[in-house]
Amino acid sequence: MQIGSALEAVLLSFALARRMTDLKDDNERIQAEATHQLEQRVQQRTQELGVALQNLSQANATLQAMNLMDGLTGIKNRKYFDAHMTKEIKRSTRGKLSLALLMIDIDHFKQVNDQYGHLAGDACLRAVASDIQGCLHRPGDAVGVTAAKSLPWFCRIPIRRARCNWPRKFAGRLRHCISNSSDSTSL
Repeated sequence: MQIGSALEAVLLSFALARRMTDLKDDNERIQAEATHQLEQRVQQRTQELGVALQNLSQANATLQAMNLMDGLTGIKNRKYFDAHMTKEIKRSTRGKLSLALLMIDIDHFKQVNDQYGHLAGDACLRAVASDIQGCLHRPGDAVGVTAAKSLPWFCRIPIRRARCNWPRKFAGRLRHCISNSSDSTSL
């Protein structure tokens, strides 16, 4: 009987060891699956975060660009222009180059607003701004809108490496471009 009990104890020990090994294997498998699922979730969340960060970055860049644009005319605003002009002055000073600044005012603009209304005046500003922007082709050329109490609309154009009468010629070309524009003349 003792041999039977000893054999039973040995068999129970083997069964218990087998059961513990199976439980350990199951636990390791479950832990590996959980780790794999967690890694997949982390990877998915990281990708989602990357996309969200990229979208946020694009939205921020769009907002920064909009912050430097005049909402009415679609050209750069005074904030942009002041920074651009400062950069152009530094560049011209450093390179010992001349720099010209064209300041443009629309003749009889107040009468256009008074006679045809502010919507027509706004359309006039957009057309002139578009015409001016279309005449700028050099890398440093920029146009910016500024406002003053005496002038309802005013823009400036810095001209780098201005030689002799080139700014005057450029101003004449701008004037010709604006006066011959179908958008400007139809108003």
